[in-house]
Amino acid sequence: QGMCAYQCKLELPFTCFKLHAPQTAYDEGLLSIAMLEQKVSAKWQHALSDATAAVQYDAFFDTNIAFWVQSLDEYIAHWQASTPDLEYFGIEWSWSEAINADIDSTSTTTVYSILVHSPSSAAMFEFISFAKPSTALYAAVRWTTSELPRATFRLQRDGYPWHREDAATIVPVRISHAVADVDAMRDFYSNVLFATELYSAAAAVDDDEGAQAKTVFMGLSGTRIELQFVERAESATYGSFTVKLLQDLLMETHDSIIVSPYCGQDRWMDNHYAYSTWAIPDLMDKVYDALVENDIKYKLGLSNYDHSSVYTKAQLDQIGFDGEFTYGLWIVEPDGQAIQIAGVLSKPGIAKWASFGDPQWCPHECDYGLVAGTVDPSKVYVDDEEYEETVLVATVLLNVKHSAYDTQYVVGVVLGAVCVSLMIGALYYCMSRIRRRKNGRYHSGGDEEYITL
Repeated sequence: QGMCAYQCKLELPFTCFKLHAPQTAYDEGLLSIAMLEQKVSAKWQHALSDATAAVQYDAFFDTNIAFWVQSLDEYIAHWQASTPDLEYFGIEWSWSEAINADIDSTSTTTVYSILVHSPSSAAMFEFISFAKPSTALYAAVRWTTSELPRATFRLQRDGYPWHREDAATIVPVRISHAVADVDAMRDFYSNVLFATELYSAAAAVDDDEGAQAKTVFMGLSGTRIELQFVERAESATYGSFTVKLLQDLLMETHDSIIVSPYCGQDRWMDNHYAYSTWAIPDLMDKVYDALVENDIKYKLGLSNYDHSSVYTKAQLDQIGFDGEFTYGLWIVEPDGQAIQIAGVLSKPGIAKWASFGDPQWCPHECDYGLVAGTVDPSKVYVDDEEYEETVLVATVLLNVKHSAYDTQYVVGVVLGAVCVSLMIGALYYCMSRIRRRKNGRYHSGGDEEYITL
């Protein structure tokens, strides 16, 4: 909790992975955070509106963070007892040797996922297990089926979650984005971030109604959490607010506000995963060159080595770093989402132009006479959709509650089962510190990983 921003960080057990929920004062541009939260909430209400029919899977549901868990039972039981009620449904998806030949597909042909939505927010979490829930709990969940893989575990080959010596019960394994163009994402990650393609499917049948999708899994150097991008038909969503429209609004926001790598930052850049490259020599220099060559929007900041964490200093010492500054790149993806990369740059002169981050996250005027841009007010997204009556009532009620309590409490409920034994008290304390404010959005990375909610 600071002068200009609010945040909550949650570090999961068995790992240094963090979930990070910031609320900053940067310009939201053409789309407000509250509007996206309302849209996603309406899509969830619609998907679950008919209890007698199949779950209507929505393209927006592909944007989530996934965890492998030993068993889904304790999570389902916890969510059933939670207040307020959480929105969730199950997905049974097929496993094959094509996804990962190292895992015996003869004994594991079906995988069980539960997708959970934190009401009145855009935050979604997926919990994946090879073990079918117990009979009673399985029957208590609405299930749909999918032929589209939701994880490959290929980055975990040196130690799968279920083989860990610490007998971890939960491990982050995948970050997924709904995108308008899978091929554009593959090209960006291959040619700009030098990632490796892990697996792709061109036209997988994805649900009970036979809807098709394209997906690609990518792996960043030195990481254990894979990235998945899923493209569905533009019509595969409830209402007129599509994945393509979201992408266009975010991209124009970035293009309007970010006038140079040293001037301009919008709030949607908080919606990112983070990637640490300390122990990968020259990678950040290569990424920087690719950004310049391909004219990709990014922001550059710097930090003083003396103020680095013990972990970061240890990583820098491994590569013999003897410089004064480390750097951060906030990069805009083709889908409008962002990435934060931390590491070392050897480019001469950039330290003069790059600015230090404000410890209170306060926006500042740009240096050297530069002025941040603004969006065209006439293009700001205005909601003109007519919702189903049940959806509208639910959204209004959630927004009233949101103004007083904030979505962060609900995120805490979703993840309460994650921290059943040793983190539940800390989580609720942390969440209670920021419930008076609106939340931001989604962070992950190499060894020091996190995702912003």
